[in-house]
Amino acid sequence: MQIRLLRNLLASILVIALVACGGGGGGNSSGGGNLAPQALTPWSGLYDGLNTVYLPYANGAITTASVPTIFAKVGNGSVVEFGMDTGSTGTVLSPEYFSAGINDVLQGLGTITYSSSGIIWSGEVWRTKVSLMSSSTQVVAEALVDVLVVNDQSCQIAARDCTNKPNPTGIHFMGVGFNSGTGFTNPPSVVTAAANNPFTNLTHVNGFPLDTMRSGWILNRQGVYLGMSSQLTQNFAFVKLVQNPDTLNLATPLWQSAPAAIGVNGTIVQGVSLVDTGVGEMFLSPVAANPFPPGKNTIPQGVPIKILFPALTSPQPASYQFLSQVLSGPMAPGSIIVSNITSDLAFVNTGRNFLQGFNYLYDAVSGYVGYGDNGNVDANPYRQIIPTQ
Repeated sequence: MQIRLLRNLLASILVIALVACGGGGGGNSSGGGNLAPQALTPWSGLYDGLNTVYLPYANGAITTASVPTIFAKVGNGSVVEFGMDTGSTGTVLSPEYFSAGINDVLQGLGTITYSSSGIIWSGEVWRTKVSLMSSSTQVVAEALVDVLVVNDQSCQIAARDCTNKPNPTGIHFMGVGFNSGTGFTNPPSVVTAAANNPFTNLTHVNGFPLDTMRSGWILNRQGVYLGMSSQLTQNFAFVKLVQNPDTLNLATPLWQSAPAAIGVNGTIVQGVSLVDTGVGEMFLSPVAANPFPPGKNTIPQGVPIKILFPALTSPQPASYQFLSQVLSGPMAPGSIIVSNITSDLAFVNTGRNFLQGFNYLYDAVSGYVGYGDNGNVDANPYRQIIPTQ
């Protein structure tokens, strides 16, 4: 539910602090930048023999209006529909949904900032079990992660959608993205944030051994698969990600944001992208939206928008297009917001309507994103996919 190439460390900090959908304050060297992205890497057999777990969205298929939800339980708390956000990392909830188990451990105090709305949530950080559920009664997977139990809501200066609230209630939100936050506690760290992603830190799954699942997920219009398989990834266009330099000496790598070329009114710049289920809008950085100014719907009606993954190449692995403020295909966002960051970052947050035309994959082990045809024929005139396997 927030906004998120590769030029230098300062630019990386700006990406996380100013345009990432979630994550607490502080910097990391999550990339982005205007360097040329790595080429596509075709292969066969990478996902042979692997298992997956399916979590249908509890509130139905993807819509512009609503964040998709999944059933989950934190600690010994109650089952609730958590908003599933690929634009942030980390689980947050208000105290009425949390009850500490006998083995749960208080880690200290923490905070997280959502820059698309301007909301800042603060509270206690607990290490606890997150139970992921395929229905309101069926647990199918578990993770052991830190979560933030919120006791205060404050707002950034000039927040877009925020009200100060002591002891807020009704919070149940799960950030499951990559390269999209720096954790709840100090010192802020992309490594710490990634370690608290329930989707990529499973400790148990029902029905088969955990080592037969690959860490990562596949999003579609109706739900999310944890893991991936050869059957599910047929006819995907895959793009290799660049490893986050903060993890070059670690056994488990983390990955920088997915590269993309961003076209506005015929001018195309190389940048990075975020597929963000937390927002129905599209967010563009000023350098990507040039010459249109910051603000909501400041791009006039009928301006052609085209997003290409990973770059302006031929043949193009995956791309889609629409006209601003016009009902031009199912992937058109509810609105377009040009952010007010002051940097040379070229960035697009597609918003969740992207999933009206694509299935979207994140392979946390090998560092790939993938773009697949989701079968929505209404999207055919507006998208292109050239599979790499």
